Amino acid sequence: NEEDVLVYCSDTKEQMVGFHKGKGLFQFFYMNGVEGVCEPSHWMPLPEPPQK
Repeated sequence: NEEDVLVYCSDTKEQMVGFHKGKGLFQFFYMNGVEGVCEPSHWMPLPEPPQK
């Protein structure tokens, strides 16, 4: 399941949107065969978008 989630990595002080790859790893980009993966200290599903 590649549901987008909000992740925070306390070691790098970064927050980003990514998806859970399994085994505690989250991917936040993939470009030219390189993927950005982190083990965040916190994560949560994205909230529903605002209603118009």
